[in-house]
Amino acid sequence: MAYDANGFTTYTLAGDAIAVYVADDGNDANDGLTTSTPKLTIAAGYALLTSGKPDWLLLKRGSTFSTGLGHWRKLGRSTSEPMVIGTYGSAVARPILNTGTTSGMYREGGGGSPSAVNYVSVLGLHFTPNTYTGTGSPTGCSWLGPATGILIEDCVFDGYFNGITFQDDGTGGQTTVTVRRNYILNSYGNSGHSQGIYADDVTGLTIEENVVDNTGIDGTEGPTIYKHDLYIGTGNTSVKVLNNVLSRASSHGVQLRCGGTATGNVVIQCPLAILLGGGDPVSETHTTGVTGRVCNNVILEGTDITGALLRGYGIELTNIGFDGAIVADNVIANKTSTNAAGALILSADSYGSGVGCNNLSVARNTVYNWRGGISISAAAGSPPSPSTFTSQAGHVFIDNDIQSDIGADSATLVTTASGADPADFTWTGQNYYRASGGNEFTDEGVARAYAAWVTAAGETGSSNTQTTFPDTAKTLQGYVSIINGSALTFAQSIDRLAEQSIANWDERLRVQRIAAALRQGWIMATWLQETCTAIWAEGTRATLVGSPHAAGTTYIQNVCNQGWDEATRELTIPDAPTGVVIISAEADTAVVAWTLSATSGITRYIVRYGLTAGALNLEEDSDDVGTTITIQTDIDYGTWTPTGLTMGATYYFEIVAVNASGVESTPTTEDDFTLRTVVPVTGDRIYLTSGTFVAGANVDWVNAGNVNGADNGDYANTSLSSNRSDILGGTTAATTPDGTVIAWKLGITLASAAAPHASANVLLQVSSGGTVVGDAVSTAVPTTTKTEYEYYLDTTGAGGLAAFNALVAAGMTGETLGAPNGPNVTARSLSGATDFRVYAVWLQPILQGESGDGADQDDGDLDISKRRVVMMTHF
Repeated sequence: MAYDANGFTTYTLAGDAIAVYVADDGNDANDGLTTSTPKLTIAAGYALLTSGKPDWLLLKRGSTFSTGLGHWRKLGRSTSEPMVIGTYGSAVARPILNTGTTSGMYREGGGGSPSAVNYVSVLGLHFTPNTYTGTGSPTGCSWLGPATGILIEDCVFDGYFNGITFQDDGTGGQTTVTVRRNYILNSYGNSGHSQGIYADDVTGLTIEENVVDNTGIDGTEGPTIYKHDLYIGTGNTSVKVLNNVLSRASSHGVQLRCGGTATGNVVIQCPLAILLGGGDPVSETHTTGVTGRVCNNVILEGTDITGALLRGYGIELTNIGFDGAIVADNVIANKTSTNAAGALILSADSYGSGVGCNNLSVARNTVYNWRGGISISAAAGSPPSPSTFTSQAGHVFIDNDIQSDIGADSATLVTTASGADPADFTWTGQNYYRASGGNEFTDEGVARAYAAWVTAAGETGSSNTQTTFPDTAKTLQGYVSIINGSALTFAQSIDRLAEQSIANWDERLRVQRIAAALRQGWIMATWLQETCTAIWAEGTRATLVGSPHAAGTTYIQNVCNQGWDEATRELTIPDAPTGVVIISAEADTAVVAWTLSATSGITRYIVRYGLTAGALNLEEDSDDVGTTITIQTDIDYGTWTPTGLTMGATYYFEIVAVNASGVESTPTTEDDFTLRTVVPVTGDRIYLTSGTFVAGANVDWVNAGNVNGADNGDYANTSLSSNRSDILGGTTAATTPDGTVIAWKLGITLASAAAPHASANVLLQVSSGGTVVGDAVSTAVPTTTKTEYEYYLDTTGAGGLAAFNALVAAGMTGETLGAPNGPNVTARSLSGATDFRVYAVWLQPILQGESGDGADQDDGDLDISKRRVVMMTHF
């Protein structure tokens, strides 16, 4: 999906599609295919559309039409190429569709309608039932029966019985429905149950950045318990209610019976702000209960339905199954009702039927002047079919701040009903305050003061102090008035928000900005304002931690973030990679290898690296195009070969494994490598002055100062007599995971500082055009001379080396003890030579099963007794 700079959905007209234009100054005799030849009526424009193609029907902005869109029976091609009903023209005002007493747009079976009407986007229209007076039930947009890929955006539905409805007609419901940035206002009827948005049997429903106001208030019947801004029934799945303004409902702002996510919403002047769970017992939601998240919402000015129907509920949670739910970072403040009802209600009752409420994480919520804090009912009795649980258990309360500055407020800050022992839950770090003092708590019917409550509940880290908030008088109309430049009432503020459109957008009036501004009245500076809060529940007992810890442990991840959202997932932390080896690091590249994670189902590896320890700001993913990460699952190794690095620099890195759910392992211990300097060889010799060096086929040469250094762990030091050379030889090779030898290590130094070539200077001669890598090098030719010795040294170990040492001790007679690639060493004295020279043969072990080794199988094992010459050089 593509969006413009202000976040509105945009499409590109397909090459085989047409755009049809309709205007109130058009003519149905026109072809309707250009802005200068528009049709007059919507019906004439509709007739030109081809079902199954991504055609567009565009109504001129500023036009007024005397009909709605009627019975919609045509579909688009796909999610990315839907049929679009939108607008054109430069006017700010949306086109108005006066629909009389009928619905603005509806889909249902019959009348030539296909079995499913898919891929339709309705953008930027203003629907109003201009002659409706409360009798009947016209709906702004009604979708009945199967559909997928429906988008309703930037529309106004004002004064209908229902604003928008999605329902199953007995042949199926809808999938992937998005309702965003609409204004659903003044839904009402003289009788019946008006709703702002009603949905049941939708899979994948997103409701975001809408304004829904004044639902079920008007009409001769007036407010009842059945009319809601959002009524999301038990038959829906995968529901997200994000960043909406929901206000002045007859009953609920959000009734989320099916469970799901409600984050970032502003709920104002609603008798019941948010309900998660509940409803009549049905198999979809009551067999094992629901789960969900209610996070980062701002709930203000709770009211009653009527004087006889007292409410003033904040967030009510019921029918929560053993997967639990998250209630975090909400502000619940300034109730206008005097009813002593809780801001956070944990109920084991669902519309008169006893069900359970389990494993809630209730964290960092702010409750201010609500005349009631946390209320917990007792467990229910026998559950009604099909419910299977009645428990009230597993809750965790952390760092909530419950405050009442109302002097006459006698409502308790925490109430647990008889049978709901607070000691059965976990209480940590709450701050409580009630200006009226006294017994602020009720524990199983027993009134208690703060100290007695702490003892009874077993709470730790709590306090009993008044919080001074920044500005507890913040209101929506106050904020909108500032943007407007003059004072507005609440109703006028809603009207001002409804003026927002793709043609008239003020980012300051975006719901996320409104919510953030209101939140600032109660959130302290120490709280993180616009970053994710990660909440993890381990097992069936919810706990809050900063990040996942133990590999192999399954968590429930929930993320609540101001303005954004992410689905709940079960996460198992993978095992970390092991056995990290830095094979080489020279010039602008390195080779790092590791053993793959022992956890099955790993889909990729990420290497994070940087130039500062603890600040790994660069990243490479094995899924990236052009990645330098290679994963060899057949031998359980991965390698990373970055290029373009800075020669001489030190890089720090760590590696994580990632499974199919996107869950990362704990990273490997941060390691580092320094890229050794590469010096081009322009002649046939170069002089190494210090450090560790590599010549040609990655053979390390180490001077005497580094004998005990980290690079020399594989060397055996054989001390010779004064003025003789120390030869550091070893048979251990550094190898890649597939067994290829990276370096046979051989180091040679001069033992005596009095010698013409001191211990910090080793002369290396390589082929012209080769390279030498080292910490310090010099191309200056020494001016002194020394007797030259020539060594042919093999790497079979102590046998050959001991024979060579015996030769040295005997005065280097030049006796031949074996061929250069045999088990012995040949050495001879070359008196009178002008420099020091060593010839060395590097041998590579042959893999078993490889051609020439005589083995029967290719099992990838090294056979060091069988070697071939890789390189020969001298220095």
